[in-house]
Amino acid sequence: MRKRDQHLKLRGDNYHFVLRVPTDVAPVVGKKLIQESLKTSNLTEARRKRDQLEAHHKARWNIIRDALKTRHMSPELASLAATIRNILADLPDDEATLRITGKIAEQIEDQLTVKAAAEFQGKATGELKSMEDAVTEFLARATLKDSTKRLYRSALNVVCDRFPYISDIDRKTARIFLQAYAETHTPKAIKNLIAAASSLYAFHGFDPSVWKEHKLYPGKENTDRGIWTDGEVHRLIEAARKVDPRMADALTIAAYTGMRRQEIAQFRYDEAKNQIVVEAAFSKTKDSIRRIPCHPEAREAVQRFIRDRLSVHMLSSRLPQVIEAANVEKEIKIDGKPHKRDLHAFRHTFASKLAEAGADEASIARLLGHAPRGVTRMYSNKVDPDSLRPALELLKYPSVSE
Repeated sequence: MRKRDQHLKLRGDNYHFVLRVPTDVAPVVGKKLIQESLKTSNLTEARRKRDQLEAHHKARWNIIRDALKTRHMSPELASLAATIRNILADLPDDEATLRITGKIAEQIEDQLTVKAAAEFQGKATGELKSMEDAVTEFLARATLKDSTKRLYRSALNVVCDRFPYISDIDRKTARIFLQAYAETHTPKAIKNLIAAASSLYAFHGFDPSVWKEHKLYPGKENTDRGIWTDGEVHRLIEAARKVDPRMADALTIAAYTGMRRQEIAQFRYDEAKNQIVVEAAFSKTKDSIRRIPCHPEAREAVQRFIRDRLSVHMLSSRLPQVIEAANVEKEIKIDGKPHKRDLHAFRHTFASKLAEAGADEASIARLLGHAPRGVTRMYSNKVDPDSLRPALELLKYPSVSE
């Protein structure tokens, strides 16, 4: 094997990383050989991952050597540290530093702190936790809305692909990684990645600032959302009837309520008051919890839809078929700048048409579930939702024949 392919072995379809542990640190590491699948059949990618893992393990071995030297640990005590490592391996991560008791703790008093013992196992301090495990734990335990978790999962997949361990990243590494990422992404995508990564690091007790305040140059512009014309709204709804009648009802509801995708999938209908209710469990923010008067043109669609509704995923996956069937453009240019049009564009259309019809800004904000400002914030949620009905019923989508 060529020297540049040292520590790589092809087993089946994937390359594996194989590295012998030096004898002086093996008692603490607890193994003589490190073997790990690199999960790739591409040699160039395998070399890159090999280099990262090799650098990581060698850095850890130097830390162990320093610990042995500075604490004057005998081989017997090094063996004891390995015993502690094995005990820690069987404990939950958050208890690992709390349950070292009895004779073992007494033998290492004044020579090896509990924290230092945990460092040998690594997992207790999170330093040897794989990036994938760190992300999975974060998303499972963090208090985040499902929509935010989906956004963060997508962003953090990029980090998992690049870094094997959560401890692999310092401020310089983060800057280089973000600069490379920025070259092919929009400011919005970069912002989402930084938010996700810094939240992940804060959750695991690492410094989140390593991800922040870097000078970045996005390679793409954010794409704004356009709106649908009256004729396009009618064509989309008619085309949807052929794709899936439920989709036609969903688009009608979107056009006359301005609700978000997840709100359409989960809203409740108060038939007695003829109001649509967006509940706390399915709202994006606390300001999104609201009641929307049901527009006369949407009432039948609402009544049908709540009996047989579409999920968030189905709403998203059906729309491209509807757009194609309606023969309308998914992206348009306004003053030379691209604007994409999707289900959320109905929300922009709804607000734009209300503004054109003369509805006041505070009423539009309440209907959309946007945060009100100033004095409006203090009083708006106490107002009867039906007071918004006159503003809502200004909304019309004239057909071409009208």
